[in-house]
Amino acid sequence: MISGYCIGMKKDFADTKFIQELKKVFFRLILPYLVWSLLYIVISGKFDSAARYVATVTLRGIAPLWFLATLAMCELSFFAFSKLIRKHNTICKNIILAIVAIVSVIIGFVMQILKAELNLDADTMTRAGYYVFITFGRLFISLPPYILGYILKKSGFIYKAGKLISLIMGIVLICGVSVLVISLQLRNNCHLFYTNNYWMFTLVALLGAIGVMMLSYSAERIHLILGYLGQNSLGLMILHYIPFKTVKYSYNAVSPIWNNEIFISIAATIVATSATLGVIYLVKKKFFLYK
Repeated sequence: MISGYCIGMKKDFADTKFIQELKKVFFRLILPYLVWSLLYIVISGKFDSAARYVATVTLRGIAPLWFLATLAMCELSFFAFSKLIRKHNTICKNIILAIVAIVSVIIGFVMQILKAELNLDADTMTRAGYYVFITFGRLFISLPPYILGYILKKSGFIYKAGKLISLIMGIVLICGVSVLVISLQLRNNCHLFYTNNYWMFTLVALLGAIGVMMLSYSAERIHLILGYLGQNSLGLMILHYIPFKTVKYSYNAVSPIWNNEIFISIAATIVATSATLGVIYLVKKKFFLYK
Protein backbone atom coordinates (compact mmCIF):
# COMPACT_ATOMS: atom_id res chain seq x y z
CA MET A 1 0.00 0.00 0.00
CA ILE A 2 2.84 2.37 0.84
CA SER A 3 4.51 1.58 -2.51
CA GLY A 4 1.26 2.44 -4.31
CA TYR A 5 1.06 5.64 -2.26
CA CYS A 6 4.57 6.60 -3.37
CA ILE A 7 3.71 5.89 -7.00
CA GLY A 8 0.80 8.32 -6.57
CA MET A 9 3.36 11.03 -5.80
CA LYS A 10 4.81 10.71 -9.32
CA LYS A 11 2.76 12.91 -11.64
CA ASP A 12 4.39 11.63 -14.81
CA PHE A 13 4.27 7.92 -13.93
CA ALA A 14 1.85 6.94 -16.74
CA ASP A 15 3.88 8.94 -19.29
CA THR A 16 6.98 6.81 -18.76
CA LYS A 17 7.83 4.37 -21.52
CA PHE A 18 7.43 0.69 -20.69
CA ILE A 19 11.11 -0.11 -21.34
CA GLN A 20 12.15 2.66 -18.94
CA GLU A 21 9.83 1.36 -16.24
CA LEU A 22 11.00 -2.21 -16.83
CA LYS A 23 14.63 -1.12 -16.35
CA LYS A 24 13.77 0.69 -13.13
CA VAL A 25 11.92 -2.33 -11.74
CA PHE A 26 14.72 -4.68 -12.77
CA PHE A 27 17.56 -2.73 -11.13
CA ARG A 28 15.58 -1.64 -8.06
CA LEU A 29 13.74 -4.89 -7.27
CA ILE A 30 14.61 -7.88 -9.46
CA LEU A 31 18.41 -7.52 -9.34
CA PRO A 32 18.51 -7.34 -5.49
CA TYR A 33 16.05 -10.26 -5.49
CA LEU A 34 18.41 -12.38 -7.62
CA VAL A 35 21.58 -11.34 -5.76
CA TRP A 36 20.14 -12.04 -2.30
CA SER A 37 18.58 -15.31 -3.50
CA LEU A 38 22.01 -16.48 -4.62
CA LEU A 39 23.51 -15.41 -1.29
CA TYR A 40 20.80 -17.36 0.57
CA ILE A 41 21.57 -20.48 -1.45
CA VAL A 42 25.33 -20.10 -0.89
CA ILE A 43 25.17 -19.34 2.85
CA SER A 44 22.60 -22.04 3.59
CA GLY A 45 24.67 -24.59 1.64
CA LYS A 46 21.70 -25.66 -0.53
CA PHE A 47 23.69 -25.91 -3.76
CA ASP A 48 22.07 -29.21 -4.73
CA SER A 49 18.50 -28.10 -3.88
CA ALA A 50 16.59 -27.88 -7.16
CA ALA A 51 13.62 -26.45 -5.25
CA ARG A 52 15.61 -23.33 -4.31
CA TYR A 53 16.52 -22.57 -7.92
CA VAL A 54 12.99 -23.26 -9.18
CA ALA A 55 11.56 -21.04 -6.44
CA THR A 56 13.89 -18.23 -7.50
CA VAL A 57 13.24 -18.48 -11.24
CA THR A 58 9.44 -18.75 -10.88
CA LEU A 59 9.48 -15.70 -8.54
CA ARG A 60 7.95 -17.69 -5.70
CA GLY A 61 11.08 -16.66 -3.87
CA ILE A 62 13.16 -17.90 -0.98
CA ALA A 63 12.36 -16.73 2.56
CA PRO A 64 11.22 -13.06 2.65
CA LEU A 65 12.49 -12.37 -0.86
CA TRP A 66 9.05 -13.25 -2.27
CA PHE A 67 8.07 -9.69 -1.35
CA LEU A 68 10.50 -8.11 -3.83
CA ALA A 69 9.28 -10.31 -6.68
CA THR A 70 5.61 -9.65 -5.87
CA LEU A 71 6.19 -5.91 -5.55
CA ALA A 72 7.89 -5.89 -8.96
CA MET A 73 4.89 -7.67 -10.50
CA CYS A 74 2.48 -5.24 -8.79
CA GLU A 75 4.36 -2.23 -10.10
CA LEU A 76 4.48 -3.50 -13.68
CA SER A 77 0.80 -4.54 -13.60
CA PHE A 78 -0.26 -1.18 -12.20
CA PHE A 79 1.90 0.60 -14.77
CA ALA A 80 0.14 -1.28 -17.58
CA PHE A 81 -3.30 -0.30 -16.22
CA SER A 82 -2.16 3.31 -15.79
CA LYS A 83 -1.07 3.47 -19.43
CA LEU A 84 -4.46 2.16 -20.59
CA ILE A 85 -6.50 4.70 -18.61
CA ARG A 86 -4.16 7.70 -18.68
CA LYS A 87 -6.52 9.77 -20.89
CA HIS A 88 -9.48 9.47 -18.50
CA ASN A 89 -10.23 12.03 -15.80
CA THR A 90 -9.26 11.41 -12.17
CA ILE A 91 -12.69 10.19 -11.00
CA CYS A 92 -12.97 7.74 -13.89
CA LYS A 93 -9.43 6.49 -13.30
CA ASN A 94 -10.14 5.82 -9.62
CA ILE A 95 -13.38 3.99 -10.45
CA ILE A 96 -11.63 1.76 -13.00
CA LEU A 97 -8.76 1.06 -10.62
CA ALA A 98 -11.21 0.24 -7.80
CA ILE A 99 -12.96 -2.26 -10.08
CA VAL A 100 -9.58 -3.81 -10.97
CA ALA A 101 -8.79 -4.11 -7.25
CA ILE A 102 -12.13 -5.78 -6.47
CA VAL A 103 -11.77 -8.23 -9.37
CA SER A 104 -8.21 -8.99 -8.26
CA VAL A 105 -9.40 -9.80 -4.72
CA ILE A 106 -12.09 -12.12 -6.10
CA ILE A 107 -9.60 -13.92 -8.37
CA GLY A 108 -7.32 -14.43 -5.38
CA PHE A 109 -10.27 -15.90 -3.43
CA VAL A 110 -11.09 -18.29 -6.28
CA MET A 111 -7.46 -19.41 -6.40
CA GLN A 112 -7.57 -20.04 -2.65
CA ILE A 113 -10.64 -22.25 -3.16
CA LEU A 114 -8.99 -24.14 -6.01
CA LYS A 115 -5.87 -24.65 -3.92
CA ALA A 116 -7.91 -26.18 -1.09
CA GLU A 117 -10.51 -28.13 -3.10
CA LEU A 118 -8.07 -29.62 -5.60
CA ASN A 119 -5.38 -30.13 -2.96
CA LEU A 120 -2.84 -28.31 -5.08
CA ASP A 121 0.76 -28.68 -3.94
CA ALA A 122 4.17 -29.74 -5.23
CA ASP A 123 3.04 -33.40 -5.17
CA THR A 124 -0.15 -32.98 -7.24
CA MET A 125 1.47 -30.57 -9.73
CA THR A 126 4.93 -30.08 -11.13
CA ARG A 127 7.04 -28.06 -8.72
CA ALA A 128 7.45 -25.24 -11.25
CA GLY A 129 3.73 -25.20 -12.00
CA TYR A 130 2.79 -25.05 -8.32
CA TYR A 131 5.30 -22.27 -7.64
CA VAL A 132 3.93 -20.23 -10.56
CA PHE A 133 0.42 -20.74 -9.15
CA ILE A 134 1.59 -19.34 -5.80
CA THR A 135 3.36 -16.43 -7.50
CA PHE A 136 0.23 -15.28 -9.34
CA GLY A 137 -1.99 -15.96 -6.33
CA ARG A 138 0.14 -13.56 -4.31
CA LEU A 139 -0.04 -10.98 -7.08
CA PHE A 140 -3.85 -10.95 -6.99
CA ILE A 141 -3.97 -10.43 -3.21
CA SER A 142 -1.18 -7.81 -3.28
CA LEU A 143 -2.35 -5.64 -6.17
CA PRO A 144 -5.51 -4.31 -4.36
CA PRO A 145 -3.61 -2.65 -1.47
CA TYR A 146 -1.12 -1.26 -4.00
CA ILE A 147 -4.01 0.32 -5.92
CA LEU A 148 -5.66 1.56 -2.72
CA GLY A 149 -2.41 3.26 -1.70
CA TYR A 150 -2.37 5.09 -5.02
CA ILE A 151 -6.00 6.21 -4.63
CA LEU A 152 -5.34 7.36 -1.04
CA LYS A 153 -2.51 9.58 -2.25
CA LYS A 154 -4.50 11.08 -5.11
CA SER A 155 -7.49 11.74 -2.84
CA GLY A 156 -5.32 13.36 -0.15
CA PHE A 157 -7.32 11.47 2.50
CA ILE A 158 -4.54 11.18 5.08
CA TYR A 159 -3.40 14.79 4.81
CA LYS A 160 -6.97 16.09 4.97
CA ALA A 161 -7.54 14.26 8.24
CA GLY A 162 -4.89 16.26 10.09
CA LYS A 163 -2.20 14.93 12.42
CA LEU A 164 -4.31 14.63 15.58
CA ILE A 165 -7.14 12.79 13.80
CA SER A 166 -4.56 10.63 11.99
CA LEU A 167 -2.97 9.71 15.33
CA ILE A 168 -6.32 8.75 16.87
CA MET A 169 -7.51 6.84 13.80
CA GLY A 170 -4.15 5.10 13.45
CA ILE A 171 -4.25 3.87 17.05
CA VAL A 172 -7.89 2.77 16.70
CA LEU A 173 -7.19 0.87 13.48
CA ILE A 174 -4.06 -0.88 14.79
CA CYS A 175 -5.78 -1.86 18.06
CA GLY A 176 -8.91 -3.03 16.20
CA VAL A 177 -6.90 -5.10 13.76
CA SER A 178 -4.88 -6.64 16.62
CA VAL A 179 -8.09 -7.64 18.42
CA LEU A 180 -9.48 -9.24 15.25
CA VAL A 181 -6.27 -11.16 14.54
CA ILE A 182 -6.07 -12.53 18.08
CA SER A 183 -9.78 -13.21 18.69
CA LEU A 184 -10.34 -14.90 15.32
CA GLN A 185 -6.95 -16.68 15.46
CA LEU A 186 -6.11 -15.54 11.95
CA ARG A 187 -3.24 -17.32 10.26
CA ASN A 188 -1.55 -16.13 7.12
CA ASN A 189 1.56 -16.93 5.08
CA CYS A 190 1.89 -14.79 1.96
CA HIS A 191 5.12 -16.58 1.06
CA LEU A 192 3.18 -19.83 0.58
CA PHE A 193 -0.14 -18.18 -0.41
CA TYR A 194 -2.03 -19.46 2.60
CA THR A 195 -4.62 -17.97 4.97
CA ASN A 196 -7.31 -19.58 7.10
CA ASN A 197 -9.75 -16.69 6.53
CA TYR A 198 -9.27 -14.98 3.17
CA TRP A 199 -11.80 -12.17 3.51
CA MET A 200 -10.86 -11.28 7.07
CA PHE A 201 -7.18 -11.34 6.12
CA THR A 202 -7.92 -8.92 3.26
CA LEU A 203 -9.82 -6.61 5.61
CA VAL A 204 -7.23 -6.53 8.40
CA ALA A 205 -4.38 -6.18 5.89
CA LEU A 206 -5.96 -3.08 4.34
CA LEU A 207 -7.05 -1.50 7.64
CA GLY A 208 -3.75 -2.32 9.29
CA ALA A 209 -1.75 -0.75 6.47
CA ILE A 210 -3.89 2.41 6.60
CA GLY A 211 -3.37 2.52 10.38
CA VAL A 212 0.41 2.32 9.98
CA MET A 213 0.36 5.09 7.36
CA MET A 214 -1.77 7.38 9.56
CA LEU A 215 0.47 6.79 12.57
CA SER A 216 3.54 7.52 10.44
CA TYR A 217 2.02 10.78 9.19
CA SER A 218 1.05 11.87 12.72
CA ALA A 219 4.61 11.15 13.91
CA GLU A 220 6.26 13.29 11.26
CA ARG A 221 8.52 14.94 13.83
CA ILE A 222 10.54 11.74 14.07
CA HIS A 223 10.48 11.23 10.31
CA LEU A 224 14.28 11.08 10.09
CA ILE A 225 14.36 7.89 12.17
CA LEU A 226 11.37 6.34 10.41
CA GLY A 227 12.73 7.41 7.02
CA TYR A 228 16.13 5.86 7.67
CA LEU A 229 14.55 2.56 8.72
CA GLY A 230 12.27 2.69 5.68
CA GLN A 231 15.12 3.32 3.25
CA ASN A 232 16.99 0.34 4.67
CA SER A 233 13.99 -1.96 4.97
CA LEU A 234 15.36 -4.36 2.34
CA GLY A 235 18.37 -5.22 4.46
CA LEU A 236 16.33 -5.27 7.68
CA MET A 237 13.88 -7.70 6.10
CA ILE A 238 16.53 -10.04 4.74
CA LEU A 239 19.17 -10.09 7.48
CA HIS A 240 16.81 -11.07 10.31
CA TYR A 241 15.85 -14.29 8.55
CA ILE A 242 17.31 -17.76 8.26
CA PRO A 243 20.14 -18.52 7.44
CA PHE A 244 21.05 -15.21 9.12
CA LYS A 245 20.38 -15.86 12.82
CA THR A 246 20.50 -12.22 13.90
CA VAL A 247 17.40 -12.40 16.07
CA LYS A 248 18.42 -15.68 17.73
CA TYR A 249 21.89 -14.40 18.62
CA SER A 250 20.45 -11.10 19.88
CA TYR A 251 17.98 -13.00 22.04
CA ASN A 252 20.75 -15.13 23.52
CA ALA A 253 22.90 -12.04 24.16
CA VAL A 254 20.31 -10.13 26.22
CA SER A 255 18.50 -12.98 28.00
CA PRO A 256 21.21 -13.41 30.72
CA ILE A 257 20.79 -9.74 31.72
CA TRP A 258 17.21 -10.09 32.94
CA ASN A 259 14.94 -13.11 32.59
CA ASN A 260 11.85 -11.08 31.65
CA GLU A 261 10.13 -11.80 28.34
CA ILE A 262 9.05 -8.19 27.72
CA PHE A 263 12.58 -6.90 28.42
CA ILE A 264 14.15 -9.62 26.28
CA SER A 265 11.79 -8.92 23.35
CA ILE A 266 12.47 -5.17 23.39
CA ALA A 267 16.21 -5.46 24.03
CA ALA A 268 16.69 -8.21 21.41
CA THR A 269 14.82 -6.10 18.86
CA ILE A 270 17.09 -3.11 19.54
CA VAL A 271 20.27 -5.21 19.38
CA ALA A 272 19.18 -7.07 16.22
CA THR A 273 18.15 -3.84 14.47
CA SER A 274 21.41 -2.09 15.40
CA ALA A 275 23.51 -5.04 14.24
CA THR A 276 21.54 -5.31 11.01
CA LEU A 277 21.88 -1.58 10.26
CA GLY A 278 25.63 -1.92 10.79
CA VAL A 279 25.85 -4.71 8.23
CA ILE A 280 23.65 -2.74 5.82
CA TYR A 281 26.01 0.22 6.12
CA LEU A 282 28.98 -1.96 5.20
CA VAL A 283 27.12 -3.55 2.30
CA LYS A 284 26.00 -0.22 0.86
CA LYS A 285 29.01 1.99 1.62
CA LYS A 286 31.93 -0.42 1.53
CA PHE A 287 31.09 -3.42 -0.61
CA PHE A 288 28.64 -1.74 -3.02
CA LEU A 289 26.50 -4.87 -3.39
CA TYR A 290 23.40 -2.77 -3.94
CA LYS A 291 22.41 0.86 -3.83
